Amino acid sequence: MARILIIDDEPEIITLTRMMLQKAGYEVIGAESGKKGLEILEKDKVDLVLLDVVMPDINGWEVCRKIKADEKLRQIPVVMFTVYDNKEDVMRSHECGADAHLSKPFNREELLDVIRRFLIRIF
Repeated sequence: MARILIIDDEPEIITLTRMMLQKAGYEVIGAESGKKGLEILEKDKVDLVLLDVVMPDINGWEVCRKIKADEKLRQIPVVMFTVYDNKEDVMRSHECGADAHLSKPFNREELLDVIRRFLIRIF
């Protein structure tokens, strides 16, 4: 079973997304800050990260840079998961190393399609 880490400072988003992904057969871990998300990545096996941009400690783009700069973590797909959806924001997501950029509010099927696209390579 694939394990997905959701890093988002809004507990409601984590809860809603967790329920949706668990129903689709994924194991889900939630982290309410960039720092907590990085701590989880250091100790737990994670197959994909859904990462918000705006957080109180480290913004998502910086968290993504840290993930992609780490030899042990860089192969994990990172999907930016944010309300920031203009062209510059999408470009910034890709510049920091994100594998995809998904806008909130999100469509359930679009979210699942993006996740499947990356996880099919692993499983």
